[in-house]
Amino acid sequence: MSELPSPIEEVTVPETFSPSQLAIARECRLRAVFASLGSSVPRLPTHPAAERGTVFHRLLERAARGSIPREPTPKEAVRQELHRLLKEAETRLTKDPATAHFAKLADSLPPLDWHNAVQGALFTAERLLEAAPLTPRLDLPVSTTEPTSFDRLRGPGAWAEVRIEASSLRLGGRIDVVEKGSQT
Repeated sequence: MSELPSPIEEVTVPETFSPSQLAIARECRLRAVFASLGSSVPRLPTHPAAERGTVFHRLLERAARGSIPREPTPKEAVRQELHRLLKEAETRLTKDPATAHFAKLADSLPPLDWHNAVQGALFTAERLLEAAPLTPRLDLPVSTTEPTSFDRLRGPGAWAEVRIEASSLRLGGRIDVVEKGSQT
């Protein structure tokens, strides 16, 4: 059994909140505050749903940035990338006794739910990869690239991790994927 984190002694309300943080904080408003503080708040071990979300998020982000090689076909390339990301997560989760029991993420959902989640992620990632630039910035790891600001998006295309802010509402965050079609 894991030891509980030490008690929080002081809470500072952030300047802005993420809409997704507010959505998960219905029963407990402090969840929104703690979520906005990122890694500075001690956490209990992760949950299978969070790990699945992280894997699918990375797949979509890499596809939108064009960071997945398109060979032999975009469909197969996306499938191979998801397999690689799942193996990477399994290796990492297996090393920690607190998460080893759900390291094989496919077993963390009923088979039909897993199938549907995977198919949805694959379908979306394939579309994003086909619309992505052919020359991605491969010199930077995906997770350290600076998000694009929504007001700077031009023309049709797909962008990952787009920064958006509504200061008057005290809301701010990043949109996972923005797709803009051509305006006719």
